[in-house]
Amino acid sequence: MGHHALACSDGRPDSDSINVARNADGREDRAGHHEKWDGTGYPNGIAGDLIPLEARICSIVDFYDALTMDRPYRVAFPHEQALDMMREIEGRHFDPEVLAAFFQTLDDIRAVQATHP
Repeated sequence: MGHHALACSDGRPDSDSINVARNADGREDRAGHHEKWDGTGYPNGIAGDLIPLEARICSIVDFYDALTMDRPYRVAFPHEQALDMMREIEGRHFDPEVLAAFFQTLDDIRAVQATHP
C-alpha cells in the first residue's frame, strides 16, 4: 500500500490520475492526498494546514470515488453509506471545512460521476 504515492512523488508516471495536483508554488503534489488532517497519513505525516489545499481536496474526492465506484475486488458502497463513512472520519482523516464544501457541491459531483461511470 502507498507505493503509488511514493512513486509519484519522485515524478515517475503512475496510473492514479488523482495524484496530479499542484501546490500554490506550482510544484506537483502527487503524494499529499494520502496525508491525513490529524497527521497520521503518509508519506510525510504532516497535519492540518501544512497539507496543501489541493491535496486535502484530492483526498476527499479520491476517498469518495474509491467507495462509490466498483472495484475488481468489491462492489461500490451505496451513496449514503459512503457519505456516512466520510462523516465518521471528519476531523481525523479530512479537513472539516473542505469536507463541508464537498457536501455542499455533492449534486454537481454526482452529476459528473454519472457521466463518467
